[in-house]
Amino acid sequence: MSPRRLALLALVPVVVLGCSRKDPKKCEEAQGVIRQGIAGSDFAAARSWRDYAYKHCADRSALDALDKEIVQKEGEASARKAQVESERQKTEQLVKLFTEWAGTHKANPAGAAVNVTCTAPADPKKEKERWCTRERTAGDSKLRVTYWEAEPDAFEFATVSAGDVSCELLGGGTQVKNAHGGALLHCNLTGGALAGTGALMIRTAQGTQLSVFSPKYAEKNPAFGRRLNM
Repeated sequence: MSPRRLALLALVPVVVLGCSRKDPKKCEEAQGVIRQGIAGSDFAAARSWRDYAYKHCADRSALDALDKEIVQKEGEASARKAQVESERQKTEQLVKLFTEWAGTHKANPAGAAVNVTCTAPADPKKEKERWCTRERTAGDSKLRVTYWEAEPDAFEFATVSAGDVSCELLGGGTQVKNAHGGALLHCNLTGGALAGTGALMIRTAQGTQLSVFSPKYAEKNPAFGRRLNM
């Protein structure tokens, strides 16, 4: 056998051993980057470092666990994204219907719905000196209007939406207050069917409590005035 062939054969074990050698430091680095990708919902980055990790990690069980975590967390992120999109669509549909309803009936709240309940007047001789509330349904949501019967320009139209509601979604306006990390938003509406009214949005665990009200309503209803100043 020629000296050149003997030299090539002698190199084979070295090459094979070199390819199979693992690097614990690079393995740890790769796993750290993968975990950062999972935590940041950057699953493409997590997968791209997965191959690098398999190349340098001797313990495959830890990598198998990371693979399962990638699949699980990506599934959870996709489900959350789908839920947020569903809430956004439902909210936009509800706000569109609510805006049209309130805009149509703000001049005459008594015509907004058939179902009505009224408080007893403080003076029986002034039977219209009382609050009246009318309700109707829109799919799974309830739409409500409360007004002072003697002065129906003191009104509040209200509903609860699944997602957040902005001033722009209601037609646009000027922001008066943004408090509690965005959980309370108060604006004066200047555009669309609700121009000339105020809007109050309070985000809760059950959804966003949406109120569209007249200046006179805030004056005549002290409890509502306190909500504006929360």
